[in-house]
Amino acid sequence: MKRRLWRGGPRSLQVLASLPRGALVLLGLALVGVVAVLDYETGWEIYFSLFYLLPIALVSWFVGRRAGIAFALVCSVAWLASDLKAGHVYSEPAIAYWNTAMQLGFFLIISLALSAVKRGLERENQTARTDLLTSLATRRTFFELAAAEIQRCARYGQKLTVARLRLDDLAVLQDREGHAAADRLLVSVANAIRDGVRAADLVARSGEAEFLLLLPETGGPEADVFLGRIRGDLDALMRKGNWRVRFSMGSATFDRPPGSVEEILRAVDEVLYSAKGDEGEPILRRTFGPARRENS
Repeated sequence: MKRRLWRGGPRSLQVLASLPRGALVLLGLALVGVVAVLDYETGWEIYFSLFYLLPIALVSWFVGRRAGIAFALVCSVAWLASDLKAGHVYSEPAIAYWNTAMQLGFFLIISLALSAVKRGLERENQTARTDLLTSLATRRTFFELAAAEIQRCARYGQKLTVARLRLDDLAVLQDREGHAAADRLLVSVANAIRDGVRAADLVARSGEAEFLLLLPETGGPEADVFLGRIRGDLDALMRKGNWRVRFSMGSATFDRPPGSVEEILRAVDEVLYSAKGDEGEPILRRTFGPARRENS
């Protein structure tokens, strides 16, 4: 998650996000040591505690809440030790510990606030990547992973199949039985598709009544068998649940994937619209070669 959160961000933050937690803790401790030495060298009259926030922020954000709390305590102790070593004499010894407690409270507030902000960003990121109703990937996630898969297939000369499934009568079901019934159907369809795919495949909900399937390293014959099995599972689901909803499925197999996800989806849409107009063909698939297209 931490890598996804900083994808596309500043290079320095991407590097930090890629480091293991142990390395980040060691880096944080090194920063505490550097700040403590500078705090001591500048003397107790110069207020230096603000710089302790650097290791606290680093660890709180990239390692976690508990580590941030621990570093808040470590930095408070380091501040006290530097203050006393620098020769600061208090009229009452208790004042030093009171000031340390105040520093600790300040450090804890910053650490906990950063941890809360990060958790909020992670939840937002997860919501954007996962459909709340079906727990499938979202259209955004599909585009990200499909783009990477296109590059991989092009590099190694592998085939790729993408399919789109549409529930044609979902709006009718909503009008007849309500949104709750439509949601139950969508969840059931999502579970059936997810149970039928391989670990390397991707299933995404791309619209209210649409699903996308990304099938890497899958040629025409394999796609026919695989999608036929999914179609059979969905037919059985409709009969079992007495769902009077029609659905259509179209897929495109690429001997050499095009340069963008948009081109792939346009090709799949062409096939899907053909499938809607052909009542005798439960699934229509088309193979797109390097230079020409031919019906399968």
